[in-house]
Amino acid sequence: YGVQELFNWLESTAYKMHVRVFLSRYRSYSTCPDCAGKRLRPESLCWRWQGKTLPEIYALPVDELLALLQPHRVAQSRHPADQALTAILDRLGYLEAVGLGYLTLDRQSRTLSGGEVQRVNLTACLGAGLSDALFVLDEPSVGLHPRDPGRMIGILRRLVAQGNTVVVVEHDESVMRAAEHLIEIGPRPGRQGGQLVFSGRPEEISSAKNSATGPWLGGKKIPPASARRPVNAQTKRLRLENIHANNLRGLSLDIPLGRFVALCGVSGSGKSSLLAVLSRIATEETAAGRKGKKRSAAPSGDSTDGAGEISFAVKSDLPLGEIALVDQSPVSRTPRSNPALYSGAWELVRQRLAATPEAEENGFTPSHFSFNSGDGRCPHCGGSGWETVEMQFLADVHVPCPVCEGKRFREEILAFAFRGKNVDEILRMTAEEAVVFFAEEPAIVRALALLVEVGLGYLTLGQPLNTLSGGEAQRLKLVRFLGNFSAEKHTFILLDEPTTGLHREDVARLLGVLQRLVEAGHSLLVVEHQTDVLHAADWLLELGPEAGAGGGNLVAEGPPEKVAKGKTLTAPYLRISVAEASLPKPASNEKAGRTKLGFASEAPTSGGALVAEEIFPEENAVSAGGKIVLRGAREHNLRNLDLDLPLNTLAVITGVSGSGKSSLAFDVLFAE
Repeated sequence: YGVQELFNWLESTAYKMHVRVFLSRYRSYSTCPDCAGKRLRPESLCWRWQGKTLPEIYALPVDELLALLQPHRVAQSRHPADQALTAILDRLGYLEAVGLGYLTLDRQSRTLSGGEVQRVNLTACLGAGLSDALFVLDEPSVGLHPRDPGRMIGILRRLVAQGNTVVVVEHDESVMRAAEHLIEIGPRPGRQGGQLVFSGRPEEISSAKNSATGPWLGGKKIPPASARRPVNAQTKRLRLENIHANNLRGLSLDIPLGRFVALCGVSGSGKSSLLAVLSRIATEETAAGRKGKKRSAAPSGDSTDGAGEISFAVKSDLPLGEIALVDQSPVSRTPRSNPALYSGAWELVRQRLAATPEAEENGFTPSHFSFNSGDGRCPHCGGSGWETVEMQFLADVHVPCPVCEGKRFREEILAFAFRGKNVDEILRMTAEEAVVFFAEEPAIVRALALLVEVGLGYLTLGQPLNTLSGGEAQRLKLVRFLGNFSAEKHTFILLDEPTTGLHREDVARLLGVLQRLVEAGHSLLVVEHQTDVLHAADWLLELGPEAGAGGGNLVAEGPPEKVAKGKTLTAPYLRISVAEASLPKPASNEKAGRTKLGFASEAPTSGGALVAEEIFPEENAVSAGGKIVLRGAREHNLRNLDLDLPLNTLAVITGVSGSGKSSLAFDVLFAE
């Protein structure tokens, strides 16, 4: 065929999902040479409004365009142009209200973060004017600075006021406190979850039995304190000078090495751009022989919105050794990979199974216990455990293999048992169960214990990695780094919002893992909004003061206590965490104080988040009567769950990671 003919043939079969995925790996984006990225014919560019062509209007940030159009609004006009302008202003107002005023209208959707995409979709739903509809959202607060959830809550309440029911899977406390109905699924992840722990008003959850959320939301539990590592003149540093990337224009800053450093700031302030700069620094371009040399590179096709080239200068007081970026990209796109393989435990398990006298007597080798190769896997499905049925224009359907019934192996391999469990039953164990089962095998326990340590003990050893959430994928990557990091070799670790999808209970566990990495002598830079993480850091860097063109500057740096005393947008929320850490632990029967949006610690009174009522007042938000009745729900780890959900309310589903929240919200409520 030749390369071009091969791709031409593949394009003719692009209705198949796996072909589209394959083609996407070899597809890149380049600016159109005819229109220079303006998307319109030359004659269309002859038309101007206020001296601007349509592409120039599209290139304006939402807040600037809103200010440009607002004076032209005509109240109560029936002219089609005036009605169109009113609709445009309403939609732009929704975008600004949820903190997306820094986005331009020509920004490509592929460059948006997950939280930005959800908020754009949310404003689109609000602009559609739907009523009597069910909206289900998955953590819309992802990527939001603590000042912004209040704006998003206003949008959610506006949807409720239009006669809709809004269900949100969320861990953010401000969203939970603003809910009219709070649901907690738990009490623990995986098989120990899937139960209805609480259903009612948010202020009542602090007295709920077995609730993981109540103690945190009621102020009865605070994050464990950790000793702060000093940063002084003797501390080694990584110096970045004259950074130009997106909205970073000549930024220079120092990052302490061998410390836990947190990078914060409002959404769009330049944090991800700085992280992209750091990830570009290769090991051979560090202090050893190339200090201070200026370097530049064209940004990759999936990490830029057309801001031009990235340039910077770097100096390091320590050889970096390795720079490891741990982001939320999928760990694997193939369903054949699983936690046991990724952590390296399955190789050890196969060797242990093959070393038993029974296996040696039958001539079984480690390859016989592999589902990806060897003679032990099912010949019909090739060890995958299912068959793929192509549905042409619909998504492919996966059905259990009719030969092995999803067990992956031949009958003679399944007949072999190790301590009463065959290989399929071992793969169905959770990591926590496997640690107990292999307690006499130290090497296997060490590999699996890392999964438990990062809060993934509820995952089964054979769960396909392409089914993991972004937060689970990021923590699983930490497992590999924890197992491979050497104390003799310094590593600079970059993490992009590792608390995504985590309950505060899980965040406390994650902080222990991060502190362990720093104690081992490595450097850690975490991009984060969660105040527990910010307060636990040794050093804070805050970019701002605002988003987009109004950001890109270093507005504060220092230990958390120093930054909390400043006047930045993060300081009021950081002061709450500092104050909580200095208070004695409340007694179990002590009641927490109330605030406008809920209870527990006091909310910022100035420079903080807008509360929902200041944006969209609650106009008939709750209607009397009517509810969604759920009986005997069974999906994933949900077991016979009963729930009554009032209609026309803002309901929040919470619980520890892996407890079954998404199964209830999406696989049951939304799907039915």
